[in-house]
Amino acid sequence: MDEMKRASWPHRFARQAALAVAWLACVGLLPLTTQAATLSASVDRPTVVLGQTVTLSLVFNGAQVGQPALPAIPNFRVVGQGSAINMDLGRGTAQQTFTYQLAPATAGDFTIPAMQFNAGGQALRTQPIQVKVVQPGTAITAPGAAAPAAFVKLVLPKRQLYVGEVSEVELQVYFQEARITQYPQLPLDAGLTAGKWLKPTESRVNLSNQVYAVVSFKQPITPVKAGLVTVGPATASILVPDKTRQQNVFFGRPETEMRMATEQATIQVLPVPAQNMPPTFAGAVGNFTMTVAAAPTNLAAGDPI
Repeated sequence: MDEMKRASWPHRFARQAALAVAWLACVGLLPLTTQAATLSASVDRPTVVLGQTVTLSLVFNGAQVGQPALPAIPNFRVVGQGSAINMDLGRGTAQQTFTYQLAPATAGDFTIPAMQFNAGGQALRTQPIQVKVVQPGTAITAPGAAAPAAFVKLVLPKRQLYVGEVSEVELQVYFQEARITQYPQLPLDAGLTAGKWLKPTESRVNLSNQVYAVVSFKQPITPVKAGLVTVGPATASILVPDKTRQQNVFFGRPETEMRMATEQATIQVLPVPAQNMPPTFAGAVGNFTMTVAAAPTNLAAGDPI
């Protein structure tokens, strides 16, 4: 037993020494590698909807740096940032990733220019990155896909209503492979009141030789004042498999959130005509049906129906 304890000491010492080296590397007292530092830049998606953000990542390998300050990027504003470190003790290397949330100002095709940063005395430079900013309602292609992975449509059965007339709005979410985790958001003008979302329905359609699943969300609306009122833009969020990343052990892929928005729509609301209005009119406007039934149909003389 004593010999086994003595034999285990070298292994324990080696393990403690490795932990000490790792700790010193973390606090910056020992260099992790003698290899030349490298820098790469990328965005999480090449196309972004105006009103949403795109994530820019700067990845430093073999260098220890602080969060770099970005130069001015035309048409984009930095609205958030973060950082992470990934250490490979086996190779003695470290990877630092700095992320920036960029909000576009207008739609169009833009370039994030090449940027230069100093890392451990080395001047590291990124490559330019192309980013397309589209208007709400435009179909967006998912990473690694050729056809649009998803898009949304706002459907209004009627663009002209009377005050008090009950109608509905419909948001159709088209996707090839995705998950919907929440109901859409639909801002309405103050001149409209809305009911609860109805239970969504599902169907499948073929568009340009591409099969899409369609989830339809409907919501009742009623105008309460005359004039022009606005609906939307409606927004929907889905999770789409990222085809640029490898499958996991369960043959699934990491998912990327896609946020889509429709264009804003307007409805002309007319006042109810006052001419020939019945004195008992209570404000209900629309097409109504009434069903009358009598029971029982077999009865004796004098029995009530």
